[in-house]
Amino acid sequence: MKPLRAQKLNTAKKFVQKKEDEAASVLAAARARLQLHEEQLVQLERYQQEYSDRMVSSGQSWSSVQIQEYRAFISSIDQAIRQQQALILESKTQIEAFQREWMRCRQNKEALGKLVDKIEGLKDAEEALKQQRESDDFASRRLFLK
Repeated sequence: MKPLRAQKLNTAKKFVQKKEDEAASVLAAARARLQLHEEQLVQLERYQQEYSDRMVSSGQSWSSVQIQEYRAFISSIDQAIRQQQALILESKTQIEAFQREWMRCRQNKEALGKLVDKIEGLKDAEEALKQQRESDDFASRRLFLK
């Protein structure tokens, strides 16, 4: 392979590797955000259940104001849970997109690697053919000179 071609291919290999690494990093960050959102959802649901259990098991009689406050608070927790579920759904959609992008980058890297291997194989074959010709020429000259 000509030095310039090798340099260009190495530059291209580095570029596609960098793109794959970046895509993998974005995907990993999205997965971490999803995990955080899921943990927060579990915490909200647990808090809601604990609060409900505490209020029910308190054994107190409730005034209408307390019941209204309880319902309003549970409603606000329900809304927070729905928002968290929406974030989780959005995160999963993003992860799917980032996964596709990472796979595309990976395929590009693999395709370029195969191309480089093929070119290097051709270069090796050309070099072997050149050496064979030189060896044949040398043998022919030896026979001719005898």
